[in-house]
Amino acid sequence: MDFQQKKTGRQQPKIEHSHQTYRDLLMLSKLRSYWEYGSTFWGMEITIVEGEEKCFGVTAKKKHGEFTDLEFLQFSSITDVDKNFSNKQHCFLAINSDKVLIKSVPAQESDTKTVSSAFPGLSLTDFYYEILKTPKSSSIAICRKDYVQDILNELEKQKINVLGFHLGITSLQSLAPLFKKEKVNLPRFLIGVEEKNIKNIVPNENYSETIYELEDIKVASEYLVSLAMLFSYTGANSNSSNNFGEENKNLFRLHQEKVFFKKGMFLGVGLLLVSLLVNTFFFNSYFKKEQQLNEELVFMESQQNGMEVKLVAVNKKEQLVDHILNSGTSKSSFYLNKIVVLKPSSIGFSDIKYQPLNKSIRPDKEIEYSQNSIVISGESKDKADFSKWIIDLGKLKWVEKVSVVHYGNVDKNHSAFSITIGIKNDSKN
Repeated sequence: MDFQQKKTGRQQPKIEHSHQTYRDLLMLSKLRSYWEYGSTFWGMEITIVEGEEKCFGVTAKKKHGEFTDLEFLQFSSITDVDKNFSNKQHCFLAINSDKVLIKSVPAQESDTKTVSSAFPGLSLTDFYYEILKTPKSSSIAICRKDYVQDILNELEKQKINVLGFHLGITSLQSLAPLFKKEKVNLPRFLIGVEEKNIKNIVPNENYSETIYELEDIKVASEYLVSLAMLFSYTGANSNSSNNFGEENKNLFRLHQEKVFFKKGMFLGVGLLLVSLLVNTFFFNSYFKKEQQLNEELVFMESQQNGMEVKLVAVNKKEQLVDHILNSGTSKSSFYLNKIVVLKPSSIGFSDIKYQPLNKSIRPDKEIEYSQNSIVISGESKDKADFSKWIIDLGKLKWVEKVSVVHYGNVDKNHSAFSITIGIKNDSKN
C-alpha cells in the first residue's frame, strides 16, 4: 500500500491498491467499481471534539486502480453534510461519538463472552457491538441501535447513501502498519500501536491536533478514521466482528438497487439504440462478407488449377534432377512432396529449385550449386497461412532451417515470396 503526492499547489496524495490481480480481471474489476460507485469515493466519521459533535470526511477519485485527489472536509453537524455534496453521493461511515462506548478486555472464546466481559448484562436486542481483535486483546465498541438508525435516516434525508458503517475506531486498523509512532492521538482516544496492530485504546483527556506522515502524505489526526474508511471500498478486512452485518448488507443492497434503476435504465436505452444501428448495417455487412467469400473461392479454384499444372512441371523437374544427380541417396522427390503436402491453398508456386546453381553455367568454369538447399518462389493470398506454412516446414525432421528471402506485396490481394529451405546432412524420413 503506497501513498503518493502530486506536485501541485496543495497536497494531492494518491493511495495505491495493494491487491494484485490478473490483467484480464483488472478491467472487469474497474468496470464493476465504476458501475457501483462512479468515480468519487467518501469516508466519513462522526465524533466528538472538545465536547461538540462534528463530522470529518475524506473524498477521493479513483484512477488506474488508485485513490487520488484526496480532499479533507469538516462539517459542523450531521445535518450540514449535503451542503458540500451533490445528491445521491455514497459513503462508508464510522460512528465514534460519545454515544459509542469502547472498552478493551482480554480475548475470550466467543464474541458473546467478549461483550459480556466488557459490558455485563448488555442487551444485544437494543445495542450494536463491534469487536476489534488484536493479538493480545479485544476492543469492544457498543452503541444503541436507535441512535445509529437516527443517523442513517438523517443522511438518507440528505440523499447520501451509506454503504456500511462501523463503530468506534475499528477501521483504523487498516492504517496501523503505516504509523511510525507508538501512540496515535485522536479526538476521543489515545491509541497504542505495536507490531502493526492496535494494542490498546484509552480515553484522551488532553487532545491536541497532531499531523501524521503516512509514507509521503501528511494527515491531521481528525481525519485518520475517515481516511481509513475509504479502504472499505476495497473490501479491506479490519479483523473485526459485529452483530450488524445484515444491516450493512441491506444498506449496500439498497444502494445497488438504486444504481441499477438509474444506470440500468440508461444502459437499456443505449442497448436499444445500438441494436437498431446493428440491424441497419447488418444486411450491408452480410452482403460484403458474402462477396468477399466468393472472391476467395474463385481465387482458391484458380490457385488449385494452377497448382495442378505446376505440380506436373515439378514432377518432371524432379525426374530430371534424379537423372542428373544419378544418385540413389537423392531425396528431392521426397522433400518436394512433403513441401507440397504442407502448402495451403492460398499459396501458389512459380519456381522450385533443388540444390540451385550459385552462378550461371559456363563452359570453362566448374558448376557451383548450393548443396542441401531448396529455393521456392511464388505468390501468397493470405499472410497468416504463409506464416503458418513456414512454421510447419521448420518442424519437419529433415529441415535444418527455413529462411524467408523475400516477402512483398504485388497488389492488394497478392504477395510475392521467396524462401530457402536448408536440409540436414544426415536427414532421415
